[in-house]
Amino acid sequence: MSSRTIFAIVAVLLVAAGIGAYFLFQKPAGVSAAELEVLQGEVEVQPTPQARSLVASAAMSLSATARIKTKAGGKAVVRFKSGSLIRLDENTEIVLAEVAETARASRIQVNLETGQAWARVKQLLETDSFSVTTPNTVAHVRGTAFNARYEAPTTTLLIWKGVVGVAFRDPVTKQINTRLGEVRVGERKSVRLDPETPAVGIRPVDVTVEEVEDPWVASNRAQDRKVDASQGVREEQEQVFGISGQATPTPPTTPAEDQVEKFKLSPTPKVELQAHEPEPSPPKTTTSSKPDVGLPVLPAVPDALEITHDFPEDTVFFPGDSANFSAWLVFSDRRREGATDRVQWAVSSALGTITKEGFAKFNRAGTGAVTASIVIEGKIMRASHAVTVKAVIQPPPPPKGEPPTALPPEQYPGPDTYDQFYQYPR
Repeated sequence: MSSRTIFAIVAVLLVAAGIGAYFLFQKPAGVSAAELEVLQGEVEVQPTPQARSLVASAAMSLSATARIKTKAGGKAVVRFKSGSLIRLDENTEIVLAEVAETARASRIQVNLETGQAWARVKQLLETDSFSVTTPNTVAHVRGTAFNARYEAPTTTLLIWKGVVGVAFRDPVTKQINTRLGEVRVGERKSVRLDPETPAVGIRPVDVTVEEVEDPWVASNRAQDRKVDASQGVREEQEQVFGISGQATPTPPTTPAEDQVEKFKLSPTPKVELQAHEPEPSPPKTTTSSKPDVGLPVLPAVPDALEITHDFPEDTVFFPGDSANFSAWLVFSDRRREGATDRVQWAVSSALGTITKEGFAKFNRAGTGAVTASIVIEGKIMRASHAVTVKAVIQPPPPPKGEPPTALPPEQYPGPDTYDQFYQYPR
């Protein structure tokens, strides 16, 4: 085979590979990349970087590279074909930097330029990616719910569910700080990135009660609960009746804090049957647990209640420390349903108090347990996790001689030994 023939074959293969990559992630002109819904107030949209901004309609399609800006009092939600979405608070501006979704792969990047946005991301495949960036932060997610806020020059991330990979980038060069790398931040954690981050590092901390009770965060958590409830109903219907693609009935409108009533159903309405019509054969169940026509089918009574946490099993707490817990209903088919917001939380032995659902703050030394309990159709379920709270140990006086350098408090939480309280210069 001549060199000219080989060259021609290689050229054809390269062209074919380029065309394949193009069609894998490129959209035909005019194809919608996402859908915008204006929830309230005024929202502006700049369809492309070259186009003029316009006032958004109640619902409209967005193309990749679109810029969305909510005015004072304005709120909106951007929905992607994959099922992920991002909700925008007032005075927020984002850019759909990249939206490429196909049957084989999905890549989405949203640039948050100012304000705050709540992202609810569906579980992604290995070939997929979803990221939210600010001028100084890149957050990679694979299936989570978190809030991102940027008020120059500070980015604050609050991860409510799942895990987010967080990296710091230079606001000017846009280069990732490779020395700090990417830090995985788990649920019920928050992290702040600002000009001091390159010096002090990326330091996740526990979410505070104030952050949880923030009106924007609380509103998004409530909306996510409604979505989870409707999805749970649809999945249950598909399992029981073998149906799919049917309209999901509206879930009960009982308050999320109600721990018992939300598991009860209204009595079955009386239906007059003609004499010649055969009597239907309903499932053998009591009236209180038989679903009404048109009401969602609730899951079966769970087998157990479990508590999970994001700290090591041998963790020792000190007065003033807080701990985050999650509650789960476990069913016979191994399904797990989050119940952190439904159960009754308590701390035994007067060790501390429950400041918010799943959040325990310890006030005194001792041993005890954090307990979760719930009543479902007359069945009481409890789960607990043992905790140990030790008295604060004061650092011993420094030894004579060359004065040591005191370590930050978070680095000497344990026994009273000199080496754990002081770092000696070499």
